[in-house]
Amino acid sequence: MAADASAVVGWSAGWAEFDVTLALNQMRDSGQNFGWRMRRTSGDNANLKRFYTKESTVNASLRPKLQLTYYVP
Repeated sequence: MAADASAVVGWSAGWAEFDVTLALNQMRDSGQNFGWRMRRTSGDNANLKRFYTKESTVNASLRPKLQLTYYVP
């Protein structure tokens, strides 16, 4: 299965941005939403990144955000 999006991130803490416009349109059109799975595609096992879920209680500001941009035709 092809990835919906990919991103390159540095070692410093910060946000990773993914453009999932096509995937969201496909979910809308098909009525099927299986969410996303994030996985590492390169790097080593000693320097792992941490990704927080919407349920994270560590720090609410670290929860992922879906930012939508739209226009009226």
